[in-house]
This record gives sequence, structure tokens and C-alpha cells, in this order.
Amino acid sequence: MSKLSDLLKNQFDITDSGYPADARALKTLNDRIDSIEPTDINVVDNLTSTSSTDALSAKQGKVLNDKIEATLNGTNYLIVYGTGNPTQNAAELQAAYDSVTSGTDRFTIIVAPGHYAGTFNITKEKVDIVSLTGNADVMLNGVSVTANNVYLKGLNCGENKFDITEEGLVNLVVEKCIGGVNSFGDGLNLSGKFIECIGGTSSFGASLSGTCIRCIGGAGSFGYGDSVHSTARIEYCKIVGEVELVWSDYSVDEGGHISFCINTDGSAAANK
Repeated sequence: MSKLSDLLKNQFDITDSGYPADARALKTLNDRIDSIEPTDINVVDNLTSTSSTDALSAKQGKVLNDKIEATLNGTNYLIVYGTGNPTQNAAELQAAYDSVTSGTDRFTIIVAPGHYAGTFNITKEKVDIVSLTGNADVMLNGVSVTANNVYLKGLNCGENKFDITEEGLVNLVVEKCIGGVNSFGDGLNLSGKFIECIGGTSSFGASLSGTCIRCIGGAGSFGYGDSVHSTARIEYCKIVGEVELVWSDYSVDEGGHISFCINTDGSAAANK
């Protein structure tokens, strides 16, 4: 049988829980703890110190954060951070939009990528809404546009409707936005300018007076139901879907142009 003294190990590197520490070991450990000099932490309560070792107070941390946010949100733009859930993000976006008054100067709301619940109504002139990254990564359940002089970029409704509800919006510019069936001017004579946008079936107007560049639409898009009017420009666009359509089937008024476009079968369309 092992003696008790054999079981009491005067070692600090023993990790076996079966060995209790003896009194000498405990005293040595206590002496070492007592010999440690406490370190005082100096807390700075200002933003002028140049110390590299002092800590900043929580109060001044908030002051610094407020200064950063004030710098990021300028006099002509706001940033929507979108760090919450879709409902919270939508509320943040709506609050930013509501805080802006439509005026003579343009104002831009810059929106971080994320999901934003609900349909967003765009009603204010010269209040632009753009994705922070420039990509179609501001995910919405729908968009409804009645304002004329606005620039929209990177709004993605997925299979939901990106609705242009008014005709004659000649100063509307929409870039890299995505909508589902009947998006971008359902049943309307579509005006404005659309760049690299994607819509489902019957998108981009029942007739077209505006400009579409590098856009993709499903069957019946780009004014197929009526006419491409004299002011219309359709360039580098593509029709997609199961129904085979060719641009030569389109009715184009004198002065209107269809150039460098692709038919549903992937073939190049003749310019009109």
C-alpha cells in the first residue's frame, strides 16, 4: 500500500485529480499570489489623450461612436446599416426615408446588403436609394414607384413585383434592379431609363417610350403588347422564357430603335 506521503505531491505540474496538494505546495502558491503587484488601469475620459496604454471610458466611447455616425451620415446622404432582422431592417429603411424632405437638392439613401421586409413605396422626388455595394443585394418583398426624378440601384424583389405605377416618369433611372412577373411598368407605356435590370414575363411596359440597356425580360416584355415608340431605345437586351420570341416581331414606330439584342433562342436579332 502506498504511504500517504507518497500521494501528497509537492508539484504544481501534476494534473491528475487523484493527487491532493500538500500544505507546503498550497503555502507556496499563496505566497506567489500575494507577491503579484496589482496593476492599476487608468481610464481616460476624453478624446484628446495620446496614450497607448490607458483605457477609454464608456462615456467617451459613445461620444466617439456618435462622431463616426455623424461623419458617415452627411448632409446629402444617410446610411441604412441593416444589421437586424428583416422587420427591423425595413423599419430602419422607412425611418431614413421618412426623415428626408424632397427638395431642390438630391439626397441619397445608401442601403447595406440584407433583407428588408414588406413592399417599399418610393414617392419622393430627388430622393435616391442605392445599394452600398452597387449590386442587387438589397432584398425587398416588393417595390412601388410613383416618383419621377429618382435614381434606384441594387433593389432586388426576387420573384415579387417591382412596380412602376405611373406613366411619364421620364427622369426615372433604375439600374441593376430585379423584379418578377409584370415588373417595371405593368400594362403601362414605360418611360425612364433601365440599365442591367431583370424582369419576369410581361415586364418593361406594355409599350415602351423609354430606354432599356442590357436588360433581360420574359416573354411579352419591352412593349411587345403594343409598340416600341419613337423615343424608345432598346440596346443589348435579351428575351428569355419557354415561349420563343424574336425581336423582328416587335412593332417599332419611326424613330424607335432595337439594337444588338438577343432572341429567346440565343440568336442575334436584326437591328430595327
